[in-house]
Amino acid sequence: MPRRLRESLVEAYDLFQDGELAQASQKLAKLNTEFPNQYDVLILLADVSLQQQDFLTYEWTLYQLSRLKPNNPEFSIGLAGTYMKMNRPALGLQAYEKAIKRWPRHPIVEQAQEDIVGLRAALLSEINEPRLNDDELFLLAVGHDEVRFFMSHNQLRQCKQAAEKLLKKHPNLVPVLNNLAQVYLIEGNYVESRRLVERVLQNEPDNIHALSHLVRILYLSGDFSGTREIAERQAASSSQVPERLVRMAETYSLLDEKEHLLELYKQAKQSGELDKPTTENALLRHHVAVTLASMGEEQQARRLWEEALHTLPSFRDMRENLADLDKPVGERNGPWAYGFTAWVTESTKKEMVNALRKPVNQKDSAGTEKATRQFLQQHPGLSALLPHFLARGDVHTREFAIRLMKMAETPDLIAMLKDFALSDIGTDEMRLDTAQFLVKQGHLASGSHRMWVKGNWTNILQLNFEITSEPIRDSQSPVVTKLASQAIEALYANDGPKAQALLEEALSIEETPSMLNNLALALEMQGKTRQAHTLVAGIHARFPDYFFGISAEARKATAEGDFDKAHALLDRLLQRNRMHITEYDALCEAQIELALAREHMEAARSWLKMWEQVNPDAPRLMEYRLRLELPNLPEKMRSFLKK
Repeated sequence: MPRRLRESLVEAYDLFQDGELAQASQKLAKLNTEFPNQYDVLILLADVSLQQQDFLTYEWTLYQLSRLKPNNPEFSIGLAGTYMKMNRPALGLQAYEKAIKRWPRHPIVEQAQEDIVGLRAALLSEINEPRLNDDELFLLAVGHDEVRFFMSHNQLRQCKQAAEKLLKKHPNLVPVLNNLAQVYLIEGNYVESRRLVERVLQNEPDNIHALSHLVRILYLSGDFSGTREIAERQAASSSQVPERLVRMAETYSLLDEKEHLLELYKQAKQSGELDKPTTENALLRHHVAVTLASMGEEQQARRLWEEALHTLPSFRDMRENLADLDKPVGERNGPWAYGFTAWVTESTKKEMVNALRKPVNQKDSAGTEKATRQFLQQHPGLSALLPHFLARGDVHTREFAIRLMKMAETPDLIAMLKDFALSDIGTDEMRLDTAQFLVKQGHLASGSHRMWVKGNWTNILQLNFEITSEPIRDSQSPVVTKLASQAIEALYANDGPKAQALLEEALSIEETPSMLNNLALALEMQGKTRQAHTLVAGIHARFPDYFFGISAEARKATAEGDFDKAHALLDRLLQRNRMHITEYDALCEAQIELALAREHMEAARSWLKMWEQVNPDAPRLMEYRLRLELPNLPEKMRSFLKK
C-alpha cells in the first residue's frame, strides 16, 4: 500500500473512531477516487456510510466490494438487500436469485428464498407490457433499475451503455429515454438531450421529467424566455408522479422564483407529502433552505438542511451550505442551490482549456483576451449565464465566472464585475480582489468606495498609483535648480528668511509652481500667514494641475469647513497613476486633516497606517501620530497603570 494511502487511511479510521463520520466519509470517498479498488478503503467506507445511514454511498461501496471479492457472500447478499432498500426491486431480486444458486445454504439466502417468488410476481404485475412474457418483463425491469442505479451514482458512461442496450429492444421506453436525456444534459450535449426529451413529449405532453429536463436545457442554453414558457407548462402538468414536487422545486430554484418555491413547500407540508424520509423530499428541503437563507432566514434554512441530511447525508451541496453558514459573515459565499458541475459541463471546460492553453502558457495577455472573447462568442449560452453565476453560484462557480470575465474584459462584463464588487454577495475577499482588479485596469476610479465588508457597509479605499523617490525637475535652468535646492535646505533648517531670499531670486529668473509653493511655506514659517494663503490660492488658479497646489487648496477648504470641496479636490489627486514620495506625504496629511475635521477617526487611522508603511521617515509623521493618539492617551495611561 502506498505510504500516502496508508497514512490517510489511518486518519480516516481515527475520525471514524472519534465519531467524525462526515469528515471520515469525505476523506474515504476522495481516497476511493485516487486509489480505486482498495479493499481496506472500501470496507471502512462501507462501515462509515452504514453508521451514517447513508445508503446511497453504502450501495455503491457494496457494488464495488462485490466485484472486488466475488467469492464473499456477505457483499453480494448485502448488495441485494440494499438494492431492495433503495427501491431497485428488480436488481435486488436478480441479486438474491444469483446468491441462492451460489450459496444455497447461507442463512440470509434461505430466509429470502421464501419471499422471492411472491416479490417477483408482484413486480411483474406492475409492468404494463402485455406483449412480453414473464422472463422478458423481468429483464426489462432489471435493465431499467440498472439505468437508474448508474444514474444515481453519476456513472454516466455505464448509464448510457445500459440505457442504449435497453432501448434497442424497447425503443419507446419513456423512463429510460428520460434518463438518457439527463445523461446527455449533464455531458453538455444539449442537442441530443433535447431530441430525446421532445420524443418523450410527443407521446406524453405532461411528462414532468421531460418538461423539467427541457427547462434546464433551455436555461443552460441562455434561452430564458423559452424557459419561462416550459416552466408554466410544467406547473400546469396533470402528472402526479411522486417526483413532481422536487421537479417543480428544481425549476423554481433554477429560475430564482422564490415565492413560487415557498408556496410549493407550504402546500407540500400541509398535505403531509413531506412526512416521508425520501430522497425527493430531502432535495425539496434543500432548495427551500437556499431560498430562505438568501432572504436572511438562516435559522429556518439550517433546520431544513439538517433535516434533509438525515435522509441524504452524502449530498455535498447541503453539507457545504451548512459549513458556509457557520463561517464569519465576511467569509461566507452565500447560499447556492447548484454546484459548479451543474452549471458548467466537462465538455465546456475541456473546450475552454484547449482554446486558452496556448496564450495563457505564453503569458500573452492580448492573445488571452482575444481567445476568451472568441470562446464566449462561440458559447452564447455560457456568456448569458455569467451574471447568474455571480449572483447565485457556489464559490467555484463564482471564481470561474470572475476569472473568465477578467480575461475577456469586454465593457458589458466589466459592468457586471463592477456591480458584483460593490454588492453584498460573495465573500469579502472575492469582492475586494475584484475591485482592486477594476481599479488597476482603470475601470473603477481610484479612491473611496462604499463596500460591504464584515457584514456592514463601509467606505474602503481602493488605490492604484506608483510612488517614486526620483527628483521632481520642473525647471530647465541649472542656476534656478541650484537656488531651489539651497532654498529647500534652508526650509529643512527652519530658516524662513534665507529660504525666502533664495526663492525670490530663483523666481526672478524662472517661475515654477513648486518654487511658488515653497515660497508660501517660507512665508508661513515667518508668521506671514495671509501672504502665504494668498500665494497658495494664486498657485492653484494659475497651475490647476499642480499637485501641491491642489492639496494645499484641499487643506484650506477643510479649515474653512467646506468638506465636500476638500473631498472632491483630493479625489482628483487619487486618480494620478504616479506620485513623488513628497506628493504622497502631502496627500496623506490632507486626507488625515479632512478625516479629523469630519471626526472619521477610523479613516484617519487608515491613512496614517498606509503612510507609515510607505514612508516611515516622513518628517511630519510623528506629529500626526500624536494628534491621533493624544485623545486616547489618558485612557491608555490608566490601562497601563492598572496592568
